[in-house]
Amino acid sequence: MSLQLDMNNLKGEIGDYLGWGRGEAEGEEAWDADKDRQLTRLLNTALRWVYLEATLDPKMPPHRWTFLTPSANFTVTSGNRTVLLPEDFGGFEGKYLVVTQADGQVNAKVPLIVDSYIDAQYATVNDATGRPEYVAERITLQPTRYSSNRHELYIYPEPDDVYIFRGRYSVGGRALTAANPYAYGGMEMASCFQAACRAVAEIHEDNLQPGQGAEWPIYQRALAAAIQRDGRHQAKTLGRNTDLSDPSRRFGGRGWWRDGTIQYVDTLTIDGEPTA
Repeated sequence: MSLQLDMNNLKGEIGDYLGWGRGEAEGEEAWDADKDRQLTRLLNTALRWVYLEATLDPKMPPHRWTFLTPSANFTVTSGNRTVLLPEDFGGFEGKYLVVTQADGQVNAKVPLIVDSYIDAQYATVNDATGRPEYVAERITLQPTRYSSNRHELYIYPEPDDVYIFRGRYSVGGRALTAANPYAYGGMEMASCFQAACRAVAEIHEDNLQPGQGAEWPIYQRALAAAIQRDGRHQAKTLGRNTDLSDPSRRFGGRGWWRDGTIQYVDTLTIDGEPTA
């Protein structure tokens, strides 16, 4: 049995704190429609706290969760210049995508550039086809009452075969639904979401501000533990240092960084030695 908490479990935490019970899904009295709407609104606030505002120090930027930067494949077929990106797409991480032909014959890096450059290329040679050389992300739709913005992958030249792009992207977050009842992060994040729900319930019930109330310190402890666990999933090395910008290195010298690996654990290190 999984220790994950789904949408009904999390709404149940809020309902329990507010004295409304844990709901029908947990064997208690069902909430009426008005209470269910309020619980959904409060749950969405708790999710935004964790996804977008996870910091233990207001002066520091929010923590970047590893589970919100997944790698994914995007397939384009011959003759299609665009690929619709996932609904939760929040921007690519890095400067390149890796493109592979469906039969595995081509494996190359393709740079991410601005879409206006691709427009200019097509304006020059509109019928250009071949292996993709450039890609860009662009917004396809403005928000409407039915849909938020969607992004697409814009490709030049027009693909002449089936190609698979692979890259890491930032997840924009999504509300929980009956079809998608689990929050990002899995079991390791369950206690953090649970504490965030109780904190948001207390703030709603007692008309407090974030940072106030007895539940807030409990949420902060759960958040600290979640951030520490998430750190185990971060890359321990950023790769080999091939920077040749220093003249002494371009002409055979060895800069202060030496020819080693750049690592990130808790502090930035060069060959295992902290930089500060």
